[in-house]
Amino acid sequence: MKEFTETELREMVKFYRSKTGQKALSKLPAIMQKQWELESQMEMPPKYEQMLVEKITNLQKQGKLPEEIK
Repeated sequence: MKEFTETELREMVKFYRSKTGQKALSKLPAIMQKQWELESQMEMPPKYEQMLVEKITNLQKQGKLPEEIK
């Protein structure tokens, strides 16, 4: 609520009460799923991939993750 003005909130309520707004709400799970699928296919920059590998390795050494991740 702090992110929007009262006018903006009223506009959002009006939109989500409309047919288009209701359709957008009903389609939101599918839209979010598709976005997740597309983002998961994107290549991670090498420095972030290395950071992730190091973090997983450290968690495995600490026994917080299994030695083999499927």
